[in-house]
Amino acid sequence: MTSKTKTIHGHQIFKEDNAELAYISPETQIVDGSPARNCEFPSIVHLQVYNAPTDDMVGMCGENDIAILTLDRPVREGGCVKFAQLARKGETFGTRRCMAAGWGDFKFNGNSPNELYKVALPAIPHNVCKRNSRMRIADGILCAGDFRQGGASTCQGDSGGPLYCPSSNGQMVLAGVTSFGNNCDKEISAFSDVGYFRDWIESNL
Repeated sequence: MTSKTKTIHGHQIFKEDNAELAYISPETQIVDGSPARNCEFPSIVHLQVYNAPTDDMVGMCGENDIAILTLDRPVREGGCVKFAQLARKGETFGTRRCMAAGWGDFKFNGNSPNELYKVALPAIPHNVCKRNSRMRIADGILCAGDFRQGGASTCQGDSGGPLYCPSSNGQMVLAGVTSFGNNCDKEISAFSDVGYFRDWIESNL
C-alpha cells in the first residue's frame, strides 16, 4: 500500500476498459502455508493505467507497465497492511542489495510456494543493464539480479510484487514493481521503476 486507499500494481493491466479485477469476500481466509490472519480487505473500485503496453519483445509487458488501484474505503496500517515509502523521483540505487517478494514459481514452469518468499537481488545501473541485457530495457525499467544463467531472480507469479531497495539514508523504499524477465533465471529481472514514474504516481494518489 502507498496510502490508505491506493496501491501500485502493474503487469497484465493494460487499459481501464478491459481490465479484469478480482473480488475476494471479506470472509475469505487463505490458510495454506503461512499462519492465517483474519483480515478484511476493501474492494477495488477504480483503476488508473499509465499507458497501454508498447514493447512487443516482452509480450504482455510494456514500457509503461504500471497502474494504480483505488480501494472503496481507507485501510488502516496494522498486522495485515503496511504502507510503503516510495523511491524519490529519479532515485537510483547503484549496485545496492535489494529485496523482491512474491508467490512466484521456484523455476521456469516449476512449482509455486505455499507461502510468501523473498529473494535478495543487487540493483544494476540502468546503462549497464541496457548494454548487457538481451531484452529491451526501456527508460522506465529498473534492473536487478545478474546476467548469469541460474542466478537468483523473480519468476512467473511474482509480477506486480514489490522490489525494495535501500535509499541513501539506509531506509528501505519501494523501488520497483516486478514486470518481466527471461524465462526466470536466464538473466536479470526487470521492474517498473517507481522513481521514474514518481510524478505520475503523485498526480494520481
